Amino acid sequence: TAKCTALWTKASRSTLASEIVGDTVGKKLLVPCSTRWNSFYDAVARIVEMPTTDLNTISDRLELKCFSEKELQFLKEYCAVMKPLTVALDILQGEENCYFGTLLPTLEVLMSKTLEMKEGLTIATGLPDAIAQVRKI
Repeated sequence: TAKCTALWTKASRSTLASEIVGDTVGKKLLVPCSTRWNSFYDAVARIVEMPTTDLNTISDRLELKCFSEKELQFLKEYCAVMKPLTVALDILQGEENCYFGTLLPTLEVLMSKTLEMKEGLTIATGLPDAIAQVRKI
């Protein structure tokens, strides 16, 4: 995540860097903030959805280290595993239509979807178990 942080920092502190990102991929980077639970996921997902060539172009132009294939694979797996959690958080922190009757089904769907993903992972193999373990606390 150090490379992600460097990219977010550079793009958020420099209008030129922000323009380079916008011109290259047609979107601005999302920068995580401490007040939104899903902001880190959203920011990483924005990086992951960029084509690798564009991401390398941006890194080169901003004089940052490029992401390796393994790092990008980890970020993709992170996003895939965390997606059900972010959806569950959106449901549970909703101000409307969030009742005790939604808690258990939401958690059950979260656990089943998260544990289903264990099969296809190559790098972030422990992440689904870590999420499932939190439920037991």
